[in-house]
Amino acid sequence: MKKGKFRMNLSSQKFIGFKLSIVPPRIRLGIDLFDKLIIDGLPSNSFVIFSGEAGIAKSSIFHCIASRLLQSKYACIYMCIDEHPISVYENMLLYSPKIKKYLKRNQLLLADLFSYKLNIQNSNTDELQNFIISYYPTGWQNLFNMLMQSLSNLMIKYKKLIVMIDSLTELLYKMDPNSILDLIKAIRLEVCKKRYIPVFASSHFGIKSFEEFEQIIEYHVDGIVDFRYDPLAMQYGSLIKQLRIRKLRGSKHDKRWHSFDILNNDIVEIQVENLTQKVGSLNINI
Repeated sequence: MKKGKFRMNLSSQKFIGFKLSIVPPRIRLGIDLFDKLIIDGLPSNSFVIFSGEAGIAKSSIFHCIASRLLQSKYACIYMCIDEHPISVYENMLLYSPKIKKYLKRNQLLLADLFSYKLNIQNSNTDELQNFIISYYPTGWQNLFNMLMQSLSNLMIKYKKLIVMIDSLTELLYKMDPNSILDLIKAIRLEVCKKRYIPVFASSHFGIKSFEEFEQIIEYHVDGIVDFRYDPLAMQYGSLIKQLRIRKLRGSKHDKRWHSFDILNNDIVEIQVENLTQKVGSLNINI
């Protein structure tokens, strides 16, 4: 796509222009652990990466965040890249039985980037199919314009919006790294900075070919939430999930590691002092 055409598409979006006098509002995610760690609240002009190895519950936390903010009258575009929208819908039901209602009133939009290139035929008889929009990442400008058009449509009815991208790693299999980086820069500028719409994106580390690219991404985003398994607990054969907010521009935040688990469809902090003291006596350095 030529540069001139891209600019024309971008300027055609029906958004109120950026105002110097408006301070980005701060939001609470509705999850006690995150609201405790993000002391001043999350600036709404933030692009935040959730980074960690696959299978450590990043997607579950995304489902929980989306559900809580939908309850707070936010509209949400959930870009389903790792999984089909049906799977995302089923998982989100665990955190809120009202997900179907949010879909029916177009407060929640499931964008399908999973089926692209897999030649999966979505059945018109599937009830959920009526609430799914297909994104075709044939180029980053095309994907960006699809996102902007969806946001424009939602902002006719809703004043508060969020965007969830799950995940950037899977998107790398569909587009080259430079295109993904340009996409991140464009979304951060046009969605986060100009329109105060927070964007949350997940990234799975441990893939050697992507390690250098992950470091570049982290330089360009506003916030980074790291995930790991507690190395002390692993000495005893236990997998205890931990998270920390490594970086969050514009907000005072707790940078320490905190253990957590998913209990009763909620993200809760757990205390493991006894295990820490026991392993600490062995002089194991982390």
